[in-house]
Amino acid sequence: MSSKRTLIWILAEAAALSAIYFFLLAAWGFPGSLEKFLFYAPDAREYRDFGMWLFGDGGYCSDTRPYLYPLLLQGLLKLGGPYLFWFFQYALYLGAGLLCSRIARSSTGSRIAGVVVLAVYGLNFSAAHLTLHALTETISLFLIVLSIYFFMSSARKRNDYIALLCLCLLAAVKPLFLYPPLLLLLFLAWRDRRLLLLEWKRGALMLASLGVLLVQPLLMHSCSENFSFSKIGIITLRNYYFQKLYANVNEIPYSLDTGPDSAALARIKPVSDSASMGEIAEFSLQHFPQAAKLHLGVMHDNIIAFPALMDTATGKRPLADFTYKGTQLYIYPHALALLCVIYLAFRKRLCRLPRGWGMSYALVLYILFASGISFWQGDRLTIISLAGWLAIYPVLFQACFKKQAPRPGS
Repeated sequence: MSSKRTLIWILAEAAALSAIYFFLLAAWGFPGSLEKFLFYAPDAREYRDFGMWLFGDGGYCSDTRPYLYPLLLQGLLKLGGPYLFWFFQYALYLGAGLLCSRIARSSTGSRIAGVVVLAVYGLNFSAAHLTLHALTETISLFLIVLSIYFFMSSARKRNDYIALLCLCLLAAVKPLFLYPPLLLLLFLAWRDRRLLLLEWKRGALMLASLGVLLVQPLLMHSCSENFSFSKIGIITLRNYYFQKLYANVNEIPYSLDTGPDSAALARIKPVSDSASMGEIAEFSLQHFPQAAKLHLGVMHDNIIAFPALMDTATGKRPLADFTYKGTQLYIYPHALALLCVIYLAFRKRLCRLPRGWGMSYALVLYILFASGISFWQGDRLTIISLAGWLAIYPVLFQACFKKQAPRPGS
């Protein structure tokens, strides 16, 4: 496709996705409803208050929320108010959709694949609704698919360093993503150990990536006098996964629908509050069958979760129900993708997939697997993977079900 025709195609996709988006905004009462939605969620108010502290406008220092999103939030609010911040989120949402369509189209050589991917993305109304909230899901959605784009965009290994920077920015937004960039950084340092001193661009990108990460422990030290990255991980493990696992093992009533009653919580909470990461890991290994069953069950529920925030904030139940009917089907492409990977590995045909596909798939699996430690969040834990898996699954299915090798991504 010529560059002019490609541009026209991208503009047409942007127009189609925006048409759906602005139709939804009208249904949700935009623009008058923006200030109602923006800080509707408790997490959003935490980001706002931390952002105010970063700018010296009051608020408080957080030892659970990384710095980048509160910094962007408060900076944009000071610069242009809530509507500038909304436009920033809309641009990220639109960019994520266009990127996942482009990756699917270029890796398969099929326009139809790009159209189908964009349609599935646009029909998840929850992703659109989250742009109205001061929450990290929209920027995470974008940075994940942007990382995948650089992993798969060409055969140039230098793009891995841009992907590394994207992942470090993502870790500075959500501490959940601290480990993927650290592992990638170690891999690149080993793979390119002879080139880092010779090619300054690679070294500069690696140093920039490290700088993005190092700001967070320095801020943590100013808040709580320790150099940890964030306390949100241990808090989540204790208050969700470990409490439920401990209740299951000790046959304490604990329903995921209603939570534990006061008597059950009185037995569980003293144990969970004092548990360290090592003790939680040891307890999980001692009761591995129950731990695995709980983890996989929660992960399954999060993949097909109801868009609870969209329902409670807007009161538009039919739109939430429509989205939920779609998300209930998401488990099938994930299961099929796993079977395809196993099949291609068994047939020694994984080489049919474009360069960078394996790292991209590992990132998607990481998000889905990590969702198994928390619940009561609706679809927020897994929706950030939406553009990522939509981008990379088409070429996997093509490699699995077609005899000819797919065209490399470009």
